[in-house]
Amino acid sequence: MTCEQYQMQIAQLFDNELRGEESSTVFAHLGACSECRDFFQASLQVRAELMNAETITAPDELDDRMRGAGLIPTEQTFSRKTSIWDLRIVFPLPTAASIALLLIIGSLFVAPALFHDSQPRQEFPPDVLQLVPVELRTPRP
Repeated sequence: MTCEQYQMQIAQLFDNELRGEESSTVFAHLGACSECRDFFQASLQVRAELMNAETITAPDELDDRMRGAGLIPTEQTFSRKTSIWDLRIVFPLPTAASIALLLIIGSLFVAPALFHDSQPRQEFPPDVLQLVPVELRTPRP
């Protein structure tokens, strides 16, 4: 590769556009080539000066002239009416948690009615019940 190609890759390196193996070849070339090393150091210096440079605000007249020339879009007002279908339903976290808690509590009350056993319980003859220990003879509700 030529030094111009390596210098293009150095610019890509500053933009975080190089993969690992490409950046390692660039750094290997920087160790051998003084011209590319000077380019790298100059690029670092330019980048540092740009970071430390003061921001400049353009005058309002310039903005007005550029809007007049059509280079900056003018602010547009939308007259479209929003319908109910365009609105987003957003629940805050406490509201969603409250609804979930109500659903859980409600299911605890509804579940016994849905899964009630419709068949009557089987009664055992008294002689069989005598074989069961006394602790277990108490009738269930």
